[in-house]
Amino acid sequence: STMTGTFWETAIDARVTDDARIEGRQMENGRTEVQRYRLKRLYSKFGDADNEVILGDFLGSLTQYSLGTSLKGVQYKRKFQAKKGADFVALFGVPKANWDDLWSYGLTETVDRKFYGGRGSVNFGEDGFLGATALWSSDSRSRHVATAVRTWQRIESADWALPTFHGLQLTG
Repeated sequence: STMTGTFWETAIDARVTDDARIEGRQMENGRTEVQRYRLKRLYSKFGDADNEVILGDFLGSLTQYSLGTSLKGVQYKRKFQAKKGADFVALFGVPKANWDDLWSYGLTETVDRKFYGGRGSVNFGEDGFLGATALWSSDSRSRHVATAVRTWQRIESADWALPTFHGLQLTG
């Protein structure tokens, strides 16, 4: 089918500082966005050399084997003994595309998913490490779908890398 009329989009991208950003969209096209105004991204990062907190949008990734999705929430990183010692990461977030999805509860959503997790790792040698991860996923019923099954999943993993020896590195 052919659409008639005028459609336009206005994007607002405000970089408050190098570590803070707000991004929104105003649309006149109901096929692209259901709502006329959308808050797309909200992001703030602060901390020091040993501590880092991210509030808002972030890539939730504890290892290459766990999670790896965009989240809206909070993440905390702690580095012990500068860059050579140990690291700890804790996160909480929800995988939503837009901020208003947190309070508008779309009719097409079947579950509300939340992620909680943490990872600790100890570094040794130039590039060797030993890490442990625990990640929980909670699916609860959406406001509009009473038949969805509530689930609670837990993933635990360990990963490691031996220091590189003559250009060869073993990982697992």
